[in-house]
Amino acid sequence: LGSRGAMGRRETSISITAELGLLFHLMETLSANGMIQPTCSGIGNDMKRGQVKAFVPSNFITAFALLPEATNLALVDGVAGSAEIARRPEAFYRFLMQYMERELGQLSSLDTSSEDH
Repeated sequence: LGSRGAMGRRETSISITAELGLLFHLMETLSANGMIQPTCSGIGNDMKRGQVKAFVPSNFITAFALLPEATNLALVDGVAGSAEIARRPEAFYRFLMQYMERELGQLSSLDTSSEDH
């Protein structure tokens, strides 16, 4: 998530789009490979209903919490003045769409400028 800049400072370069891509890839892989697995009882190996395995998107949560914009908008838990729980999903969705639009716009402008040279 970061690289060392001049004077040993740590510069963070966080790509929410890349983290979401990884998150969706992991979810797809887990579902394709049996995220819901049957359990066996101890007697006669009788198959019981499947059990959903836990999945925690820790990379995405960490990257999101490191974004100054998310902290400034009080979308991160533990920040003074955090958005009300009832309003947080809407605020998160709006922020995510705007951030991804900006991030993807920067990538497309880099692609366009590199093609010109």
